Amino acid sequence: MTNLNNGLNNELMLELTSLGYQVEEQGNKLKVKLGGLAYPIYIDYDLCKNQFIVNTRDIINSTFSIAWLFFALNNTGWKLALLLCIMVIGLLNIVLTEIKSQPLKQRVCLFNRDSCYQNKHSN
Repeated sequence: MTNLNNGLNNELMLELTSLGYQVEEQGNKLKVKLGGLAYPIYIDYDLCKNQFIVNTRDIINSTFSIAWLFFALNNTGWKLALLLCIMVIGLLNIVLTEIKSQPLKQRVCLFNRDSCYQNKHSN
């Protein structure tokens, strides 16, 4: 990451921390813990678009839930019930993550607009 992107990364991290989010830096990404049953969210910086992207990893998480469903359909009795419960909890986590991430996505979108506006008018 360049110094400009690292500075923006630190600004976004400070802004989200001041709003009460638990943010930690992992390499070039920011990891935001939403708490509860929600999955963590990762915020990446896209150099081509010159903005931050919120990644909830829904495809990966839903793939695991669907895999649990296929495992459940191949079993009977208590194994079926256990695997179905795991699948339902996984899908519930995905829904909770989406609901809890909406304010965060809006905040990151506002940050992208503000930083883009400041970059255009500082030159």
